[in-house]
Amino acid sequence: MDKILYVGSLDSESLWRDTSYSKLPAVHDEQRSRIVMAMDELMFPFCSHRDGLFTRFPMEDSHRAYLHKLGFSFDHRSCEDASEREDMFCTLTTNTNLKTWIASFNKLSPYSVLERTQELQKCHFTTQIFPSYETVRLVNSKMYSAELSKRLTGSNESYPVHSADELHNVCQTILFKHKALLIKDPFGVSGKGNIKIDSISAVKRLVQYIQRQEQRGANTAFIVEPFFDVERDFSCQFHLEPDGSFRFISMQQMLNHHLAYLGSYSMAKEAVYELENRGYFKVMENIGSALYEQGYFGPVCVDSMQLTNGTLIPIVEINARKSMGLINHYLDGWLATDHRQGFLTFLSLGYRNHFDYEAMLQDMERAKLLFTPLQGEGIVPLSSATLLVNELYRDRDVSMGNEEEPFLKGRLYLSVFAKDVEVRMRLLSGTRALLASQGVSVYD
Repeated sequence: MDKILYVGSLDSESLWRDTSYSKLPAVHDEQRSRIVMAMDELMFPFCSHRDGLFTRFPMEDSHRAYLHKLGFSFDHRSCEDASEREDMFCTLTTNTNLKTWIASFNKLSPYSVLERTQELQKCHFTTQIFPSYETVRLVNSKMYSAELSKRLTGSNESYPVHSADELHNVCQTILFKHKALLIKDPFGVSGKGNIKIDSISAVKRLVQYIQRQEQRGANTAFIVEPFFDVERDFSCQFHLEPDGSFRFISMQQMLNHHLAYLGSYSMAKEAVYELENRGYFKVMENIGSALYEQGYFGPVCVDSMQLTNGTLIPIVEINARKSMGLINHYLDGWLATDHRQGFLTFLSLGYRNHFDYEAMLQDMERAKLLFTPLQGEGIVPLSSATLLVNELYRDRDVSMGNEEEPFLKGRLYLSVFAKDVEVRMRLLSGTRALLASQGVSVYD
């Protein structure tokens, strides 16, 4: 029986990105970056009781105990001493204190293949094979997604550009036909690495910003697309075996707002049948064949959308890795029934004083908001480190003599298990109100 070690970074794109390329304007938020680093704890639904999960930061004891009551039992280790740019495969390869623990597993399951993944595999998991790092970087680029979309579907709405001047010309052409456009970094992620533009003046400012970077020696690569009126966003999860065989896993409906990911839930059977009748799954199989020909195998998530005019765009981008949608699929596999399914989402929070996670769980249970084995519906808190990581850093700063207590940002990932949207909204509203009553700011 396999004993699997799960490890990885849910911000893989930032590690794949070539730092010599120009960037779109963005405000650096150190607290947000730490929250993203802590998201690796969300991989726990993949684990069986034999398996292990390695994360950058510790999981709260009360959170682990709660998950155990729900049936999520797994061995866990963490190593928050790793540098912020260091991926966890590097930590596992070099930390001698972890060798005995790693040796208790016979299989490695990464969230995605990163630069040091194969080094860990060669040291400890010699019977496994993974696609090369260069192949993984290639197929995860939005440049590749745009080229493959054009080749497989005839879509000609994504325009690769390789200089500030080319960016200016393409943006002008698109704005002549459309009200707005999107500019995407090849390794941007939801809510970061893309910009919506709706005027020529904004294009000129951006072009000047990119030109200044080019003058300092940066290369340029972006994707430019019309900004479409979208009726629904969704994704397809499938797996390519090492022999190239295609294994369909799930369809996930996605909620996005202002280009940022807000949540996932399993797609209704009727909607899946509709996509099947429109030839959607044939495109997915063709994507799988193209990826395998390129040298990739492993988990795949293809983001798709349907426009308000009914147009189906099967390939928005290809994510050759695990995904939030896949995590939601596994959660449903553990906890969903015929009468309820999960909705994976998160709450953005802010607080100044110590956040008592155990007290939150107790308060939620008293208010009948918490999902328990005896209660048919409720909220499953999925993360603790994403909520507490900036408090951890704040406490370190205080211990070094910085007496300020800054406003701390946190993110509580959760899954709402309910029979319908009305119950889901009631549970979410109740949780927001409970947190607010404790002096925690909850942001939409």
